[in-house]
Amino acid sequence: MKKWLVPIIIGVILLSSCSGNDSGLTEETTPRPAPTQKPLETPTPELTDDDANETNIDIDVTEPKAIENPSPITGLEMNGEYKPVAVIVENFAAARPQSGIIDADLVYEANAEGGITRFLAVFLSKRPEIVGPVRSVRHYYMWMAQEWDALLVHYGQSFIAEDMFNKVNVKRLNGFYDEKLFWRDKSRKAPHNVYIDINDCLDVINFDQDCKGFKFSMEPVQNGKEYKKVTIPYNRSNNVVSYEYDAEQDLNMRFINGKKDTDRESGKQYFAKNIIIQHAKHSILEPGAGYRDVKLVDKGKAKYFIGGRYFEGTWERKSYDSQTVFYDESGNEIALQPGNTWVQIVQEDLQITVE
Repeated sequence: MKKWLVPIIIGVILLSSCSGNDSGLTEETTPRPAPTQKPLETPTPELTDDDANETNIDIDVTEPKAIENPSPITGLEMNGEYKPVAVIVENFAAARPQSGIIDADLVYEANAEGGITRFLAVFLSKRPEIVGPVRSVRHYYMWMAQEWDALLVHYGQSFIAEDMFNKVNVKRLNGFYDEKLFWRDKSRKAPHNVYIDINDCLDVINFDQDCKGFKFSMEPVQNGKEYKKVTIPYNRSNNVVSYEYDAEQDLNMRFINGKKDTDRESGKQYFAKNIIIQHAKHSILEPGAGYRDVKLVDKGKAKYFIGGRYFEGTWERKSYDSQTVFYDESGNEIALQPGNTWVQIVQEDLQITVE
């Protein structure tokens, strides 16, 4: 007698991870902050001729397993309370490969100076023990962290950011003044060698964090068109970012200057379930050092790469205390697919290539 084993298909139950309210399943797409997904049907196995001759066939059908505590940032299991930690991670060539950002729920990439970008990696669902290299903050990264009410972790700052420390409503852990939770990797040259453990950062959080989240849907993306590759030339000589869509995994695999962009600890290639390209106004505030401003409380154009489909729209953030909302061309708020998201913040006129 043969026994069929049917794989468990994961659905998401709304246990309202932000409020603790157990409200059960819903059939509709959930508005932010708490995501909801409809459970999928468990497939019935096909029988072969040999199976048809068996008189007793046991089919082990397991009920779909619900995610008990969905992250409002990924729609997947959060594994604890809403306690996001946002870390400034360097992206200079000497800092690659970086550590830990492959485990981030959300990653922002934006210009720093001279065509160099830095990351703001937001950790919630996973807590890697090695994240870095950690570098100094620019003032507009504080606004990104504020959007999620996250603890902002950095090592140093621009003088513009320092002038705004008491003006931006974000809690910070600054290794420049408090080094005890940071360490240096002696195999790398300073300043590209500072690291931190996300678990240690959680111990620093002594303030209430308001739950923020994206809108999610399990439904296939209907609008837009298919794509194979998107290229984002932050700097054409040393920082050309590209993603190639892997239809089998339904993931966007990340490349830097034509080579796989990988995690130092695991060796695995970075990927994004969802990609948002956010066009924003850029200006130079201090020509000598090249410090710039990126206007994130504003509105502008956006491009989306979700579920193998590419479409355009707009974004808007009405105040520093509010969240950025992303819309499609019809003015409807977009829904991401459950998984991690990379937000690529670029200049208004940067030419993005989609193939």
